[in-house]
Amino acid sequence: MPRPGKPRAVARPRGEAQLGRGEDGRAGRLRGSPPEPADGVYAQGVLTLWQAEWCPYSARVREALTEYGIDFVAKQVAAEKANRRAMREATGTDEIPLLVRDDGTQLSDWHEMLDWIRATYDRPDDADRHREKWFQEAPERDPNHVLT
Repeated sequence: MPRPGKPRAVARPRGEAQLGRGEDGRAGRLRGSPPEPADGVYAQGVLTLWQAEWCPYSARVREALTEYGIDFVAKQVAAEKANRRAMREATGTDEIPLLVRDDGTQLSDWHEMLDWIRATYDRPDDADRHREKWFQEAPERDPNHVLT
């Protein structure tokens, strides 16, 4: 539950859309969805995480968002910075992870992101259960990997 007076991220439906191709020709981009605002915010009231699955810092932020029960949009980026034109145009940077808060404020340091999550949201009762399941499902994971 969010603290009184603190924002709570809520997913907003985007309507019907079809899979299409992105600017780089890869599948996975949605056609028929509204354009993104220039400041990198996906939609009002929704956090946006510009990230890559292979990035350990992105993973730490995703894990914290999940443990805290915070809905967010994960924006996938190209592996090479030179190919992150859409991200640069939307946010002014190509560094990941980048968390764009629902007010458009950007956090670019993962420690800062975790601190902001902890200060802004109450940790739900089942957060520890999420962590337990994380280790049960992939026991080879390092217990020091996530610092929430």
